[in-house]
Amino acid sequence: MKVGPHIEGTPEEIRNLFSDKGSMLDQFLTVEPPRIPSKLWLAGPAVVFVALALSCRFVMTLHEAAPVVFFLAMLMTAAWVSFAAHVFFEKWVATWLLFIALFSVALVAAGFVEPKDLPSLLEKAKD
Repeated sequence: MKVGPHIEGTPEEIRNLFSDKGSMLDQFLTVEPPRIPSKLWLAGPAVVFVALALSCRFVMTLHEAAPVVFFLAMLMTAAWVSFAAHVFFEKWVATWLLFIALFSVALVAAGFVEPKDLPSLLEKAKD
């Protein structure tokens, strides 16, 4: 019997090797299917982001620092949503596109950029 990168031997020898070491060959060879995450992991942070974006417009008049605080909160939530989407879909391109879209929405919601100026800003960022 040979043990190296590949185990070579009769089925009885391989079975004895695992039983002598206290391992179960069936557990070693069994592969569990990957778990699919719940969609709530994606919907929860998305609802938080939308709530922050909508409430930012109403709270802007209360204090000067409110847009900055809400923008930072939306930025962290955008990262949370993007990470959750990446875990769910496992596509890096979709993750980055989603983050850029949410970042753009956060800029507009916080009042840092006007919606009409957003396409030219994205063109500048692309170059």
